Amino acid sequence: TGGNGSFNYSKTISYNQQNYISEVEHQNSKSVQWGIKANSFITSLGKMSGH
Repeated sequence: TGGNGSFNYSKTISYNQQNYISEVEHQNSKSVQWGIKANSFITSLGKMSGH
């Protein structure tokens, strides 16, 4: 199950990155705020899945 979790986690990150890029293209003024929030969220998620 550990391998499966990592695989699903990677797929989710790739999918979120694609959506994030689309958001930046449509809302340039918010790109910096989105980047900070996304990085914080992904970092927290990574720490959680690591334990």
